[in-house]
Amino acid sequence: MRQEREKEQKEEEEEKRSEKDETETPEKAERRQKIREEIISTERSYVTSLSILNSEFVQPLKSCAAEIGLAQDQIAHLVSNLETLCKVHETFLQDMTVEQADLPAVILKYADYFKMYTTYLNGYEKTLSTLNALRAHKKFQDFLVECRKRLVKTGNGLDLMSYMIMPVQRVPRYVLLLRELRKHTPSSLPGFNTINEALMKTKTIAAHINESKRQMENMSKLIEIQNKISGSMGTTILQPARRLIREGQLQEISSKGLFGSVKANLRIFFLFNDILLWTTTDYKFKGVMNLAAASLNTDGKKTHFGNYHGHEGAFYPVQR
Repeated sequence: MRQEREKEQKEEEEEKRSEKDETETPEKAERRQKIREEIISTERSYVTSLSILNSEFVQPLKSCAAEIGLAQDQIAHLVSNLETLCKVHETFLQDMTVEQADLPAVILKYADYFKMYTTYLNGYEKTLSTLNALRAHKKFQDFLVECRKRLVKTGNGLDLMSYMIMPVQRVPRYVLLLRELRKHTPSSLPGFNTINEALMKTKTIAAHINESKRQMENMSKLIEIQNKISGSMGTTILQPARRLIREGQLQEISSKGLFGSVKANLRIFFLFNDILLWTTTDYKFKGVMNLAAASLNTDGKKTHFGNYHGHEGAFYPVQR
């Protein structure tokens, strides 16, 4: 998150330096036109994606909810306010594509509607936890299989989670495009104040979204890891305060008893802020350790972790 703020600060500083040149030029006019075209093209793509999510996930889920045995609160958590977002952005796009439309003025007009994203953000954790809770629900999992097939047919290769995180990314995109538009618009031009006002309003909303974005992406990653792993873990990876720190391969060296045989196995390790979990290379669960109760000792290139599953373990980094 700090890196994102530093990047934004750098962009703003560069923009201030560039604003010293207030001369209108054909190059600036051409650049503004390209930015307007990008605003419309990316909005059209976004509306298409929302429509796909609505038609291939939200509506089919609502229509078969009773049949597959889902409660109304589960449906509400899964679909959030996606239908409303879809309808608003369809109208938003229509207003954008009216001939000679003033795009910054259109964005300013709809900026208050962007506050709906707060509802989506606040409900995202519930959406993921509901998806997680329904992992053992056979009828719902069958529905998801069919949903994935329908999404594949759209031809863009995106999965359900990729679609569901798109709303998080959209408003910050408006900020970037408006900032770029302002950068190439001399303050003497009639539309400058509208661009500036639209930028300030969307920045306020985007600031909240950016604060939540990292947490949402982390939660999506936890879901992705959990869906990869087979076998009984005896726990769920998805926890509100859990963060993935690193994922990689290590050699697990283990022995049973003082004179037991020593085995070396390649493992996939997932280091979280509270647990260490490892699997086989094909993601079959092998072990988990609570870091609060673990000890760590280093011996040369070898790392020893405290007692787990009744025996000592040592792990070696895998050279690449």
